[in-house]
Amino acid sequence: MTDVYADLAAFQALPRTSSLALSRDGNRLVTCSASLDPKGVRWVPALWEVDPTGTRPAVRLTRSGKGETGPVFAADGTLLFTSARPDPDGDSEDDAPAALWALPVAGEAHVIASRPGGVSGVRTAAGTVLALSDTLPGAIDGEADEQRRTARKDAKVNAVLHTGYPVRYWDHDLGIGQNRLLAADLDSPAWRELTPIPGRALHEASTALAPDGRTAVTTWAVSVAHGASRSTLVVIDTVTGERRVLLDDPAADLGSPVVSPDGRWVAAISEQLSTPTEPVDSLLVVVALDGSGPARPVAVGWDRWPAEHHWTPDSEGLVVTADEGGRRPVFHIDIESGQVTRLTGDAGHYTDLQVAPDGVSVFALRDAVDAPPAPVRLDSRTPDQEPVALQGPPTAPTPPGSLAEVTTTAADGTTLRSWLVLPADEGPHPLVLWVHGGPLGSWNSWSWRWCPWLLAAQGYAVLLPDPA
Repeated sequence: MTDVYADLAAFQALPRTSSLALSRDGNRLVTCSASLDPKGVRWVPALWEVDPTGTRPAVRLTRSGKGETGPVFAADGTLLFTSARPDPDGDSEDDAPAALWALPVAGEAHVIASRPGGVSGVRTAAGTVLALSDTLPGAIDGEADEQRRTARKDAKVNAVLHTGYPVRYWDHDLGIGQNRLLAADLDSPAWRELTPIPGRALHEASTALAPDGRTAVTTWAVSVAHGASRSTLVVIDTVTGERRVLLDDPAADLGSPVVSPDGRWVAAISEQLSTPTEPVDSLLVVVALDGSGPARPVAVGWDRWPAEHHWTPDSEGLVVTADEGGRRPVFHIDIESGQVTRLTGDAGHYTDLQVAPDGVSVFALRDAVDAPPAPVRLDSRTPDQEPVALQGPPTAPTPPGSLAEVTTTAADGTTLRSWLVLPADEGPHPLVLWVHGGPLGSWNSWSWRWCPWLLAAQGYAVLLPDPA
């Protein structure tokens, strides 16, 4: 058997698992696994169903040349996802954008809604579907957007006139389109324009939908001095489009809204902006959805930065992940008392939390410095537990070699820690010091891009100092 870590091409071709979606009854769990296309030039994601009990092997649900992403379950068990694959009932072009598809419990997948600029960020509740779509400025609806796109294409125009900031995000320039928030009824999916003139307010937006499907919560970027912006939270009626500000803190970016199951509260992350004298900080806050009171911090004094959070079914607690000591454990936080309980006791890095309707089982993707992402099950009542591995899609094998934790103490008494990756064979080995970008990040997860096991397969020991 070929050591895939010693063969860069073989390693690059390994399938990669991401995202989780749990059905409303807790009986179905779906994940996404991406593999290289036959030419080896493009990743093609597919949806797989994972047995929540861990008894049965994973089953592939979708297969196409374009791939499928963004799985989410409707109340009746229908699996919604986005895909640019051809519509068998339409005249899809090769460069068609991603549409909204539905895969019923019994039956074939079919398109239920589309937009000229594609569909993303799908949420659903009580028969309402919420989504984001890239739309050209001035278009009053999807038909007008299509006409404008066709006119630009026919005239071979690709210029962009920027009249404000931002004009670039991360590693790419922004196009002429602007994200809009749309809503529709699943039984008659005609899009309602909720934000007809958003500007860049919904760029990289994070959204949530209340259980009644009538209220959406989303981040809303506002411009500040020197071409910068910060994020607020707004509430939007999914029928009328009426919008009101829910949270606006001049000293913070607000994001990751999640509405409680009883529809009363919104949990969000408040990232305190840095100043010349104070570093950034990140807090978990809760605010009434109706805006009847100010936001209040959760778990005051907890010295951790929340990464992901989900409500428990009784709306009395939150299941949260946060970086800690070279790991990203799962925690339970009691909203009323602020008590924090660490649920995982291993070296795992957990993402994509899904809380079962019984409030007991918590599903997640677990990875670590020495393990690629894979689905697991946790018990919300048990502290410091080991996860139960589920049978997920194929992924990378366990890397050869070993992983050790190395610590030392600085002159001021601060503990400095790192991971040490060692080859499988006897030493001595040349040492590579792999410096993390830091200082706010942590070496605590699997990386396909910065994988130390590729070096270990070539005989190197790799030291990964943790800047956090």
